[in-house]
Amino acid sequence: MKYKIILFFFCLPMLASSQHQKPKKGEKVPDIIFGETFNNPKATTRLSDLQGKLVILDFWGFTCASCLEAFPKLDNLQKEFGEKIKIVAVSRENSESVAKFFKTHVKVHFPNLLFITGDTTLRSMFSGINGGYVWIDSKGTFLFEADPYNLTAENIRAILEDRPSSIQESVRRVSMKTAFDERIRGQIAYSSIITRHNHKTGVRPPGSEPGMQTLADLGSIQYLYQRAFEQTTGNVRDFFEPGRVILEVKDTSHYTPPPGLKGLAHIEWTDQHLYGYQLVLPEGSKHDLHKLMQQDLDRFFGLKGSVEKRYVSSYVLIRKGRKDMLQTRGDTAKDSFIPTYIKSSKIEPLRVLVNQPFSVLADRLKTLVILAAKKPLVNKTGYKGNIDITMTGEEVDSENIQLLKKALNRYGLDLVEKKVKMDVLVIKEKTE
Repeated sequence: MKYKIILFFFCLPMLASSQHQKPKKGEKVPDIIFGETFNNPKATTRLSDLQGKLVILDFWGFTCASCLEAFPKLDNLQKEFGEKIKIVAVSRENSESVAKFFKTHVKVHFPNLLFITGDTTLRSMFSGINGGYVWIDSKGTFLFEADPYNLTAENIRAILEDRPSSIQESVRRVSMKTAFDERIRGQIAYSSIITRHNHKTGVRPPGSEPGMQTLADLGSIQYLYQRAFEQTTGNVRDFFEPGRVILEVKDTSHYTPPPGLKGLAHIEWTDQHLYGYQLVLPEGSKHDLHKLMQQDLDRFFGLKGSVEKRYVSSYVLIRKGRKDMLQTRGDTAKDSFIPTYIKSSKIEPLRVLVNQPFSVLADRLKTLVILAAKKPLVNKTGYKGNIDITMTGEEVDSENIQLLKKALNRYGLDLVEKKVKMDVLVIKEKTE
C-alpha cells in the first residue's frame, strides 16, 4: 500500500513546555491547530488538514544560515512532487516579522510554501531535534526523526512507494562534561585525550574545563593540525587559507573530506575520519598548549606536522604607477566595505571605506579573493596611512576576480597572479 508522509524540518531546538507530549514511534501525532500562518489562504491550519499528502514542516530561524540556504531545495522538492507533498515552513517568529524578513533579506530565496508562524508547540514536542526532520505518515503516525542529509527526492519517493529508504534516525547531540569519572574531575591536573566520532551516539567530546587551561575541538586530522599550528605565524587564519596546507601522504581522503562529498556519504566519512581532541593544563602552567597538541597529534596519528616555506599559487596586490589615488580627504570615518551574505538585512549599492587604514582594505580584499579565486592574497603595495575607496555592490559581491581587478585599477591597484613563497603547514606520514 502506498502512503504519504508528513515531514518536519527543525533547525533551532527549543525546550519550551507544552501540553502535547512527543509521540513515540508508531503513535499518532496530536491534531494541533495553528492559528497564525503566513502565505496561506486559510485563517488557520491544523495537522489533520495536511493528511493525505507528504507534508514537510521546516523549522527554521532568521539567524540559521543552513535553514535559509535550504529554501531553494525545499521549493524544488515541492514543485517536483506537486500535490503528493505539502512543505510547510515553521517559525517561532510572528507572521509580521516573517513577512518583513523576506522583504529585507533579498539574498534569501522566498519559497512558495505555507508558513506556520508564532509556533512553540511543535518545537516543544520534538525538542530533541537539532537540524533534523520528523516524518509522519498520511494517517498522522509518527515514523522517525532524521537529520537533513536524509531529505532527498529518492528517500521521499521510497517512503511514498512504501519501499525501504536510506533514512537514518537522528540522535540528540550531547556534549560530554568530562571523559573521566565525574568523582575525580576536579582532581585531574593534566590530561590529553583523542576520541573517535560516531554520529549514531550523538556524543561530542568534552570542551573547556572550568578553572583549567583548555584546548579542545572536533574535526578531521587536517583540521586538528590547523588548530595545533594556528599560533605559529601570528595570524590564526593563515593555515586555513587555500593552498596553505600540503598533505604529503598516500591517501589524502583520510585527512580531509574528498571534494563534493555530501549526504550519507559525508556522514559515513566523518565516522571514520573525524576525531575529538581535548588538552587540559592547570591555570598558570608555562607549557605551550599548541605545541603539546602538535606532539599529541604526531604521536597518535604517526605523522609529522611542520611549518615550511613553499611556493603557493596566489594573487598579489600591487600598486600601478606612482600617483596616490587612495589618500583620504580626512572626512568622517565610514566603513560599509563588506560582501553581502545570505543573512544580510540590507544590500548597499555602494561599498565604501572613508578615512580607514589601508590594512582594512587589504584584509577585506583577502576575503574577496578567496571567495572568487580560492587563492590567498599577498599585499605587496607597501601602502601606509588612511584611504578612501568606493566600489559598487556588484563589484564586491560578484565573486569575479576580473571585475574586482577592474575596480581596483581605478585606484591605481592591481591583482597579479603568481607563485609566492610563504609559510605552509606540511603534514607528512612518518617513514620507518
